[in-house]
Amino acid sequence: MKSLEVMDRCSGFCNYSSDRNNMKTIAIDLDGTLAEYSGYKGIDIIGDPIPGAREFVKKLSEKALILIFTCRVTYKEDGRFTGQLSVLQRHSIIIEWMKKHDIYYDEIYIGQGKPYACAYVDDRAVKVEAEDKDTFEKAYEECTKLLEKYKGNYSNETL
Repeated sequence: MKSLEVMDRCSGFCNYSSDRNNMKTIAIDLDGTLAEYSGYKGIDIIGDPIPGAREFVKKLSEKALILIFTCRVTYKEDGRFTGQLSVLQRHSIIIEWMKKHDIYYDEIYIGQGKPYACAYVDDRAVKVEAEDKDTFEKAYEECTKLLEKYKGNYSNETL
C-alpha cells in the first residue's frame, strides 16, 4: 500500500497509486460487513473480521478501487460530533484495524452521507431494481426483515 495522502473530499483518505485512477469504486461498509458487529461498544472497539472478508476484498480490488466506509468514528454515544478527535485520529482507528487484519483498501470514508461509488456492499442494504415490477414489494419485505432483526437493539443507530 502506498503512503497515506489526505484527499479533498468529505473526510476521505487515499491509499492508492495513480495506476488505479481509472478504476470504478466499490464502497464496502465496515461494521457487520467486513467486521463482526453486535452493537456499538466504543469508538475504537471493532469486531474480528468476518470469515472470507479479507479474501473478498483482495479479489474485488483487482477490478475496482476499494472504499471502506463507516459512521463509527463520527459520533460519540450521546450523538455529538467527535470534535475532540482530529480527522487523522479518527481515520487512524480504521486504518490500524485494516492493517492489523491485512485487509486491503484504497480509501477510507468516515463522513456523513453516502460516499460516491458505483456499488455498495452493506449488511443493511436493500436492493431496488426499477425494471422489476415487484421491486417495491421485495424491498418492503427486506425492510421488514431488517426492522425485525434489529428490533430492540437500536434506536435509529447509524452504526
